[in-house]
Amino acid sequence: MGIQKSVIKFTGTVGELNGYYADGKYIIRKAGGGFNGERIKNDPNMVRVRENYTEFGFCSKANKAFRFAIHDLLHSLPDKYLYRRLVRTFTHIKDLDTEKPRGKRRIQGGIISVEGQQKLMDFPFTLDEHPKDHLGGTWEVDWSAATLTITSLKSQRVPFPTNATHLQLEYGVLAFDFDTFDYQLRLEDPVLFPRDFTDEVLSLPFEVPAQEGVKHLFVKLRYMETHGGELVPLQDSQAMALLAINV
Repeated sequence: MGIQKSVIKFTGTVGELNGYYADGKYIIRKAGGGFNGERIKNDPNMVRVRENYTEFGFCSKANKAFRFAIHDLLHSLPDKYLYRRLVRTFTHIKDLDTEKPRGKRRIQGGIISVEGQQKLMDFPFTLDEHPKDHLGGTWEVDWSAATLTITSLKSQRVPFPTNATHLQLEYGVLAFDFDTFDYQLRLEDPVLFPRDFTDEVLSLPFEVPAQEGVKHLFVKLRYMETHGGELVPLQDSQAMALLAINV
């Protein structure tokens, strides 16, 4: 595999060469090779390949359904590699399913474990940005009381961008069934804070959807700018995270 450097570049197959475009570069490689579809289906030596293919296919479908379910939160995030990063995390969670044999392991079987839940909560929906890093304090989620509480809030230390006039918190709960992909997202009304806010404690109630499935509490922080009498979000100044999971 190499990078095309000629004046004329191509994608597709020409003779014995295959060209494609990825990550801003034109790549060239020898056409053919790899696994034959018929061999994958029938060769006894390809059992492991079939198992991996089946499991990855399910993770890929779950990834698409999950991202669609939280589209209202994701749509403004400038991350074209979110799909790749998230499917990798779902694959790791699937590997934690100890109840099913290889080829039939599923995300649902892994997410019920503490390790599986932590892997998803550690996933950086916004690279190098987490709402906790902006607001500081101690964050506690009480599922029985359906409340997110932030104490010891560092309101005077919030890193407002120069032209930002407000900070907005969006939050809510996604109920998602990793077997059927059925879901329900319940977002609360956004909470808006002026640049000079002095709150030290925040109590944010939320509603848990009735839909069956794993419950996920998301929080998204965005900085806003007053422009023409209206508040406009600053696209490069936002942070999103999965704070808690309840199975």
